[in-house]
Amino acid sequence: MDFTNRHNDLMYGALEVFLENDSPLLVGREGDNIEFSTVLGNHGSLSENKNGDWDILLEDDVVYTMEKEIFDLITKEDSAPDLDDLLLELSELYQKDLRDKSKILLETIIKGIGYLIVNGKAKSEMDLQFGSHFIKAGSNNDINYN
Repeated sequence: MDFTNRHNDLMYGALEVFLENDSPLLVGREGDNIEFSTVLGNHGSLSENKNGDWDILLEDDVVYTMEKEIFDLITKEDSAPDLDDLLLELSELYQKDLRDKSKILLETIIKGIGYLIVNGKAKSEMDLQFGSHFIKAGSNNDINYN
């Protein structure tokens, strides 16, 4: 089983939101199998259910069911998508009928991207609204705050 790094695997952040009273310590992958251990010493895994969504099991009890679209988003194995494409995908996903914790996860990801853009760590070619900040992408990628 290959263990992933907390800093480049969105599964850690997702489990942090979905587990509520516990936190992921290690996430391991072997083929399509994803297992994890938690800070409190529990063992968990993800299992695709009959609807195509993903059940998060903690000590064999389902603690949350993650929508297929959310699972697909956080388990992308290809190269990092273009930032603007990712923002559009996140926006489209957010408009869907999702469970509350899935919406919270999407908001967290969007806020993280917004933080990177506002602080000049990432650039977008689109005009964006992040909370009270409107960011207009200029021809030379300057950011204007209104």
